[in-house]
Parts: sequence; structure tokens; C-alpha cells
Amino acid sequence: MLGSFRLVKAEVRAMARILAAMAIFFLLQPAAGLAEDDLLGALNDADKTAIQKVVEAQLSAFSHDDSVQAFFYATPRIQQRFRSPLKFLNMVKEAYPVVYHPRDLQLRKVESTEEGAVQQVFFFGERGEPVLGLFQMEKQEDGSWKVNGCRLTPAPDISI
Repeated sequence: MLGSFRLVKAEVRAMARILAAMAIFFLLQPAAGLAEDDLLGALNDADKTAIQKVVEAQLSAFSHDDSVQAFFYATPRIQQRFRSPLKFLNMVKEAYPVVYHPRDLQLRKVESTEEGAVQQVFFFGERGEPVLGLFQMEKQEDGSWKVNGCRLTPAPDISI
């Protein structure tokens, strides 16, 4: 009799652990019916406008060889990595010539992704090659936006 009591008690504890784990699992799941933007951190119109202005300003600084302004719009992490505006500008010249001096460009949409806010920029390089730049944005503690990197991909189309 005592042995079966211990067995029941152990089963109850095991069931309680399973139920607790399930409760934690469901509490951590996003609520059903929320839009994807809600789950990814929706951007309001003010954020989108601010992001576009930052990207435009950094691109303008690149086009004018203004290393100080271009560096200003980079996140503190990027600034710490390159340590000087001139080193940052030289890296962009070498690694991202289409961003540094495109033949033409067009800002496209700002969107929320799993990685955060991204500003799409459609570029035409010096030889006319179409490239899509995905500018990873990061909101700072003061509410401002900074560029945290850029990934270049082949453009999905060539219309600008």
C-alpha cells in the first residue's frame, strides 16, 4: 500500500512539472491573431520618416566625402569598431562602392524584420548594375535611429 502511494505521489509531481512547463511555454508564445508587424515591433510613421532621413543623410555624407557626418549616423558599435571617421569612410569606399558613389539611388520601403528595422535602398552602380541595399537600423536610447550595417543583394528588378 505504501509503495503504491509513493508511485501516485511521484506521478502527481511529474504531471505538475509537465503542466508547469506547458504553462510557461504558452505564456511565452505570442498571442494568436497579432499581425506580423506587431510581433516584430511595428514601426510607426514617425519612426519610418526618421529612419529614411538618417539613411538619406548618411548617403549624402558619403557622396560629399564627409567622413565625420557619415560616421555620425553609424551606431556606437560601428563607431567603436572603426574608431575614426576616415577609417569608416575608407571601408565604405572599398567594400561598398555602390553605396559610396552610386550612379543613381532610390529609397524604398522601411520594414520590420526579425533582425529589426530595415531601410531598403535601390542602387545603380557606376556600370549600371542594379543592387538592393538593406540598411539595418537600430533605435538608440535617446530615441534617435542609427545605421548598424548594410547588406547588399542583387536587385529583384531594374526599375527605379
